[in-house]
Amino acid sequence: MIAKLKNQIVEVWEVSKTGARPDWVVEAFKREHFVWHDNRLRIRMAFVQPHASSNLVSGLTGGAGGYVAGFGEVVMADDGDFIDRTNGKIVSPKAFAKKYNPIDE
Repeated sequence: MIAKLKNQIVEVWEVSKTGARPDWVVEAFKREHFVWHDNRLRIRMAFVQPHASSNLVSGLTGGAGGYVAGFGEVVMADDGDFIDRTNGKIVSPKAFAKKYNPIDE
């Protein structure tokens, strides 16, 4: 899904066992960067975050409305959360509804 965050166009995926999966999500599952543990998704953030240098700078600080993990960090997302691939963070449904505007594709 494409969405707008402030003035930035971002690529996001709503975490779901049954919903549509873009190619990058399919690839993440094939490479075991995404693995289901019951209704939680284990994510290797190095796959999601676009630039390793930004991973080192961001460290373990929280992002605006989402959790930003450090390089090599493994985090969990719940069914219904959103992965902001562009900014490399996990966003709750509440924060997504408040800060993101989905764009019809």
